[in-house]
Amino acid sequence: MKNPVLAQRLREVDGLGRHDQQILIEMVDALLARSQAENVALRRGKTA
Repeated sequence: MKNPVLAQRLREVDGLGRHDQQILIEMVDALLARSQAENVALRRGKTA
């Protein structure tokens, strides 16, 4: 994950095992990447 602070916060979520924490981090990473791609596309006048 590019954001170490966010990754640490996600690891601190109560009630999650290590596997679930990793899944959560991967999901957030994917959402952030998609959001960034959409933002770039919007700036270029295209739709993602």
